[in-house]
Amino acid sequence: DYKVFEELGKGGFATVYKATRKIDNLEVACKMIDRKKIQKTSLQHRMQTRGTMHERLKSEIEIHSRLKHPHIVD
Repeated sequence: DYKVFEELGKGGFATVYKATRKIDNLEVACKMIDRKKIQKTSLQHRMQTRGTMHERLKSEIEIHSRLKHPHIVD
């Protein structure tokens, strides 16, 4: 469980928040995918960019999975 504080930044489909892990008060950055941003686009636009958005998300997940640091939550 985490306690979320302030927004640190936004990207194309996610927002990063400053948070602390409740169990040990470790300060972390928590990235949350914003479903509303993804759903807001028109059906036609989604059909045209589905592959692009999927590839961007997949690439970002792969990059994040390789990051190893005490302050990065798995």
